[in-house]
Amino acid sequence: MAKFVDANIILRYLLDDPEADSVERIFKKQKEIIVADIVIAEVIWTFTTFYKWRKDRFIPKIKSFLSPDFIKADKKILNVALDIFEKYKIDYIDAYLISLMEKKKVQSIYSFDRDFDKVQSVRRIEPK
Repeated sequence: MAKFVDANIILRYLLDDPEADSVERIFKKQKEIIVADIVIAEVIWTFTTFYKWRKDRFIPKIKSFLSPDFIKADKKILNVALDIFEKYKIDYIDAYLISLMEKKKVQSIYSFDRDFDKVQSVRRIEPK
């Protein structure tokens, strides 16, 4: 039976904390581990705000974590979002929205956030 994981489980595993062995054991037992998109956002927020890690230090770890078949997530959206987040100086949530826009074939977004202007494939529309 599939189980969801919270951000703290992923963080313990990626940080190789003392609890990482326990986490690895549950991963080996489970056939399906479900990772919600918002959980990855929380993991990224924790790496950037609490640990003050640079993107190049944690993005490869997250991508590697998401790669096994037993990890069930919207991997296409998450990996594209991680690529955008890595490439541009924008917030992860903005990168995630751009990834979702690409999947849905939407090119425009209503926003006051000028960070969207950094990505050529996005047309930001400022409400007037």
